[in-house]
Amino acid sequence: GAPVCIGQAWEYSKVFGLMDVRFDDRGVVASCGGQASVVIGDTFKRKNAAGAWVAVDAATRNTLTTRLARDPRLQIVTPDPVAAGVLAGYTAQIAAQKAQVIGAATEALCLVRVPGETTNRSGGIAGCERANTLARGSDAAQVVAEAFLAASKRAHFALQNGGGVRTPVAAGTLTMNTAFTVLPFSNVLVELELTGAQLVTALEDAVANYRDFSQSDGSHPYAAGLRWDLDLSQSRGRRFSRVQVKDRASGVWSALDPTRTYVVVTNDFIASGKDGYTTLGTVSATGRSVNTYLLYTQTFADHVTARRTVSRPAAADYAHQRVVSAEGVVLNTK
Repeated sequence: GAPVCIGQAWEYSKVFGLMDVRFDDRGVVASCGGQASVVIGDTFKRKNAAGAWVAVDAATRNTLTTRLARDPRLQIVTPDPVAAGVLAGYTAQIAAQKAQVIGAATEALCLVRVPGETTNRSGGIAGCERANTLARGSDAAQVVAEAFLAASKRAHFALQNGGGVRTPVAAGTLTMNTAFTVLPFSNVLVELELTGAQLVTALEDAVANYRDFSQSDGSHPYAAGLRWDLDLSQSRGRRFSRVQVKDRASGVWSALDPTRTYVVVTNDFIASGKDGYTTLGTVSATGRSVNTYLLYTQTFADHVTARRTVSRPAAADYAHQRVVSAEGVVLNTK
């Protein structure tokens, strides 16, 4: 019942957040406030008539700094030379690691959260012009799930939330920077033991998170070694049907057995019940989970390196086979 202060400073260290919390003599929050600010340097450039970037003159610089100093959302900072010198050594090493080639994509891996969504998150990527309108959904999330499955020796299938994959992948060379842009967090892979019935409930949890509880649609599920039909126009508990699992040895698809115990490999974020995956959190709480300590970004990079090239999976291997939108429209498969 006590007040709690919640703040967020956007993402990727783009802004600096400062929160001021004051407590009473019993340790209860009395007030809180704060400001997220964009930290910028104290030098400015503009394009000249030839289109080249050149430093502004002193008068223009003074005018800019005076005006910008009035805005609390901006902080003008002069780089500290000692800190900059220390940082430079690490920056060079990071740049070399980011440039390391891990393989290539033979075609674009488009980014989608929910199949049929109106937003094209892959805008500007050749080959992804209609990606958001197709039943298969996210190529990128699908390939990430395949990387998870390849890394696990025990799992029958892999599961990944669509929102955890952050960018599309254009056709061409892939580097470590690509891997850390697609999967920028510090998640690790976790293996969970659960029944087929619990797995279907977890899938229903993921869709209910945004369809029924108005939370983020980043919870939408993608999988490798697992496929289904999805009807978003139905109520919770009736959305997923014809759920099938692929035998890793034979490659044969068969119906998911509600009573059989399976092993799923996924990221520790949703394994702990986050993003609406309540059932997975319950399974983890009972001790039926193993933390592999495999960093999910490195797992993706290793998968690409081992294969040398990655491409969109075969149509039969996509998690989404037949999809009906919330409006009752059957989505195209091609």
